[in-house]
Amino acid sequence: MIEIVIYFKGNMSKQIVFLSSLNNKDQRGGAYLRVNSMRKVLKQWNFDIQSLYQEDIKTKGFFSKLLGSIRFGKEVKPLFTRAQVLIPDCEYLILDNFRQLHWNFNFQNKHKKPKIIYNAHNLEFENHFGKVSSRKRRRFALYEATKIQACDLIFVCSEREKEILVELNQALHDKILVFPNLVDHSDYRIDDNKSAITFLGTLDYFPNIEAVEFICGPFFDCLPVALQSHIVIAGRNPTAKVKTLCASRGIELRTNLSDHDIHDLLAITKVSLVPLVSGSGTRLKIVESLFSEAIVLSTHMGAEGVEYSGIILCELDQFGSRCTDLFENSQFSELCTPDMAKTLLNSYDCNSWAQIHKEEFLKYLV
Repeated sequence: MIEIVIYFKGNMSKQIVFLSSLNNKDQRGGAYLRVNSMRKVLKQWNFDIQSLYQEDIKTKGFFSKLLGSIRFGKEVKPLFTRAQVLIPDCEYLILDNFRQLHWNFNFQNKHKKPKIIYNAHNLEFENHFGKVSSRKRRRFALYEATKIQACDLIFVCSEREKEILVELNQALHDKILVFPNLVDHSDYRIDDNKSAITFLGTLDYFPNIEAVEFICGPFFDCLPVALQSHIVIAGRNPTAKVKTLCASRGIELRTNLSDHDIHDLLAITKVSLVPLVSGSGTRLKIVESLFSEAIVLSTHMGAEGVEYSGIILCELDQFGSRCTDLFENSQFSELCTPDMAKTLLNSYDCNSWAQIHKEEFLKYLV
């Protein structure tokens, strides 16, 4: 058991404890980007935020994991950890991971429990069981929708996730707000030498491993030899399998990059690949690529929930030919009208989005 007390200064009506799924270090990836943009927006709305990081909490749960796997399947076993955490006096507690819904919280102010907000990075039943309907998937989906109902508010990545959760549990209708995956567009830059065909993603995450298998397999074989050397696969924590696949094709692999390194790579990217057939949430790699003026080539599933019409969509068996045509004959400026650029900014830049949606959110948060 671990008890952590955080002391705040200032107006208590504006205090948020953010129980982060990250460690207190640079962990560049989708969760890192979502968490940091959310904190940036909340600070812009004049909330004081204190983050409690994963490394500060000792979790356990051998028996809870075992029971969870027996009840719902081994796929979701990691979500059933246990922890005991003392939460200081605050107005809001943000939970950043589904496993935290199984933790026990003691509140320093026993007379004023904070409102609890669940930050849903994705739908766990899609993330662990895929898109194919099954009894096991349905059982856990209903459990997930029931478990998050205990929270006062739920932030999801897109209208798509909201619709799915409400269909599972009508009681969630008035609790769910769409807080999209955002970035600061001013962080991204554009190089005149757009010469890379890039896949970006956390490389120990199974949907991204599937994508690497595809890129190093049929996609690579469909590209002209002159374009094969332009492929770059980048991301943190590559598995041994990912390393072997890239080496077997002579594909450049860049690992554990800093923000600056990622921005440099995206700046020279002509075509950004999103050949995903599984996973959940919305892909921040798409938003980052668009702000870097890279042409995004995605499967329909990869672009789920991203409200932007300038993404090139096709099936996997067309990826090679479409990528070749886009690389050789298209420019981002031809695919993005001024109206589309404005929509992109208002929908996915954290500063623009925060200004537009401040009133809408504060009626729930103040």
